[in-house]
Amino acid sequence: MHIFNILTMLGVCLLAAASGNTPYPAELLQGLNPEQLAFLEESYQNYSSIVGSQLTVTYNVTFDSNNEPILDHTSTALKEVVEISFNGRICETSNASPLTPHVYRALQDLFEVFRRDIDRLCCQSNWFGSHCTRMKDHQTASLGICGTKGACLKCQEVFWLLTEVANDCQWEGKVGGMWRIGGWIDMIIYHS
Repeated sequence: MHIFNILTMLGVCLLAAASGNTPYPAELLQGLNPEQLAFLEESYQNYSSIVGSQLTVTYNVTFDSNNEPILDHTSTALKEVVEISFNGRICETSNASPLTPHVYRALQDLFEVFRRDIDRLCCQSNWFGSHCTRMKDHQTASLGICGTKGACLKCQEVFWLLTEVANDCQWEGKVGGMWRIGGWIDMIIYHS
């Protein structure tokens, strides 16, 4: 009986320690299966220190007929390394912002994109008007990338930057804001 109590106590301590390390709220984890949760945790271990790190922005990407980015050995794409500054996060949450659960559901959808293809690029492919491309949406929430046309980042990096915005910019059940990189590319959370 004594050994059972020790093992139970050890299990509770490990569970508490594991749940204390997760940067994501329950809304983001809701509905994910064990395989997805394991992948999310692995991705977090790789990107937990994304602020202050350097990311590669790819430009002049060629797009196919479905507006999907194409990169191959003959590509004329240019690459630039940028540092992710803590000051890049801009909270703009108001009464008009999307509902927080909808934002996390859109983030889950973006998560599925890079879970299937770890090297998948998220690109700004709207050459006119707003110069913003909607990546994913769910009810009141949309996730987008704005700025220089043809600019791309790994979807996994975009996911973690927008997750930071969602976690840090909540107000009265809503969230809105962006992460600005280098002054010319914005990852945004906005109302659909």
